[in-house]
Amino acid sequence: MPYLWVMLKSAQDMFDPDIRIGTFTSRLIPVGLIMLVAWIAFLGLWMLVGLPVGPGVLVHLPGYGG
Repeated sequence: MPYLWVMLKSAQDMFDPDIRIGTFTSRLIPVGLIMLVAWIAFLGLWMLVGLPVGPGVLVHLPGYGG
């Protein structure tokens, strides 16, 4: 992630000058988990409604018959 160092420096300048890479990334884990759950829920809802992923592409598993 090329912007990790930019975000780390911004966090040091704005919030905590003593923050290091380990503390910074460990504080981002809850954000990542929340986004993971949200995107999985969004994908499930998208598939449940049956919306296409793109032009001419249907959402189904090969051989599923759906």
